[in-house]
Amino acid sequence: MSDIMFVRQLFSSALLLAILCIAIAGIRLSEPAVPPTRTPTQALMVTSPVTAPSGSLHSDDEGPWQLYAFREGSFRFLTSSSQIPDPSVTPQIFDQSITPPAWHVSASALADVTGDGKAEWVLVVWRSWRDWPIQRWSSARSPIADFHDEAGDSCHLILLDPGDGHEVWAGSALPAPSLALAVGDVDGDQQPEVVTLEGDYVTGRRGPARHVDVWRWNGFGFTLEWRSPSGTFRQLYLVDADDNRVLDIAVR
Repeated sequence: MSDIMFVRQLFSSALLLAILCIAIAGIRLSEPAVPPTRTPTQALMVTSPVTAPSGSLHSDDEGPWQLYAFREGSFRFLTSSSQIPDPSVTPQIFDQSITPPAWHVSASALADVTGDGKAEWVLVVWRSWRDWPIQRWSSARSPIADFHDEAGDSCHLILLDPGDGHEVWAGSALPAPSLALAVGDVDGDQQPEVVTLEGDYVTGRRGPARHVDVWRWNGFGFTLEWRSPSGTFRQLYLVDADDNRVLDIAVR
């Protein structure tokens, strides 16, 4: 009798392990990227609908810029001034033909955010919401059940290889959508951070944003390093306002 019970326990453990492996493998909820038909150089030169003035939701806001800087381990407010120069209009052109047709890329930047010496396309992607695969075996309500807008689309941060278009990394649905994007070294560590404007799914992708977020690559995904106090933001860019070779965050 004890041998039968042992076999049953062994079988149950093996089944549980198999389920966990399947769930972990599928948790990224990624879609296969469509291979590009152009070389990497051509892809960067092609005009596409996504021209990525990706630090801006609207361009008609003429209010004062608010400037934040990283000093002594934390971000702090520097100044609010209309004298901070407007960003020059030199958008990076992202070729959306290298992504699945169901993706809507609302913001993009080309930078080495993973620290491997190779640049990645950093994308804010909207696509149809899908639950975590592990929820198939759970009767509890999904933790990400509300992470989508009224159209049923969720927002994701995704990295693509600019050479062949393959997916380098993809996060599951964000709890709050990123509405704008800028990438650069804002803390002086010689590595670029991802700076976003955080909105909510109720007002959707047109905003306005309520927070400024700073994300750092941790080797597996992104860690939220800093989140601003609540405000109303529609534009974002990075500028070295005090000539110390560290970028500051300008928002309005």
